[in-house]
Amino acid sequence: MNNKEKVKEALRIVNKSIESMKIKDMDMSTGAGVWWKLDMEKIKKILEED
Repeated sequence: MNNKEKVKEALRIVNKSIESMKIKDMDMSTGAGVWWKLDMEKIKKILEED
């Protein structure tokens, strides 16, 4: 993956995260923080890949 693709993938994950929080009516304090953290880990892995 080149950098542009990495960023696109990262944004896709973030947007999906935010959408599912809205659907479940959650915010960072109601357990969504856990999901957010997991998604951030995924993104970090993607961005660190060569």
